Amino acid sequence: MRLYLAGSVAGRSTKDVREQRLAAAAAIRARGWTPVDPINGEYEALKRRRKIDDADSGLSPTSIALKDRFQIDHVDVVLWLTADVASYGSCMEAGYAWARGTAIIAVDAARTGRRNAFVQHCCMYIADNLDEALDFIGDYLAEPALEASHRAN
Repeated sequence: MRLYLAGSVAGRSTKDVREQRLAAAAAIRARGWTPVDPINGEYEALKRRRKIDDADSGLSPTSIALKDRFQIDHVDVVLWLTADVASYGSCMEAGYAWARGTAIIAVDAARTGRRNAFVQHCCMYIADNLDEALDFIGDYLAEPALEASHRAN
C-alpha cells in the first residue's frame, strides 16, 4: 500500500512541515506501508523558496506539478494531512486524486475542513488525527496480509 502525503506547505515553517511529514512517514512504515512524500529531499529548496517562481530555489511550478501528479498516479491512497488548513496546492492534490478515483483520507485536526462541501464530498473519510486516519486505511483499504501471502504462493 502506497500513501501519498498531501498537505499545506504555505504559511508554515519548513521545520513544522518536515516534522509532520517525517512523523507521518514513520507511522505509515510502522504499518508496513510505503509513504510517498512529494517534498522528500526538497526541504532545503523549500526553505530557500520565498515565491513559487524563485529561480534560486531549484523548484518551479511546472516541476512541482508534474512530479506531484506523477506520484499521485502511482499511489493507492492520498493522505491529506492538513484538510483543516487547506492551501491551493493541497486542494489541487486532492482534486487531482479525486478526479482519478484515488481514495482520499483527510486529517482535520481543527475540525474546520469538514465545513467545506468539497472536502466532505471528495474525502472517503475525515479523521481527527493521523492515527485515526491510518486505522481507517488499515480497516477498510489495506489488503489483508493473510490474503496477500496466499496470493503470492
